Amino acid sequence: MNKYLFIFSILFSSGLFAQQTVQILTVCKEEKENFCSKNSNSNIEVIQCLLENESKLSKDCRKEIQSSMEKVKNSGKEDCKEDVKKHCRWTVPGGGRIIKCLLKNEKNLSKQCLKTLNDI
Repeated sequence: MNKYLFIFSILFSSGLFAQQTVQILTVCKEEKENFCSKNSNSNIEVIQCLLENESKLSKDCRKEIQSSMEKVKNSGKEDCKEDVKKHCRWTVPGGGRIIKCLLKNEKNLSKQCLKTLNDI
């Protein structure tokens, strides 16, 4: 969800984000079933799928994603800090670009960052 989701440049603490993810998946349950049923291996895959289907999401789903990400925005920031520097240093923050960069580089991320992403 380019406009709303993951508008922070350095990631979040996994505990808070995990809590917000539960809320997103609850509010976006119908969208998850309709668009992301193949992406049920991890919550991060489902969230990524929701992002890729931005134009199809309900207003309530988009609003929940935006609200949840605002809560996460300033938390933690350490788990993926080095990975952002290493893999995404030329990525302009905002609009979900940092998280998308990390997801593209998932195979090269540190164990700490991967754990955080998978805990989502």
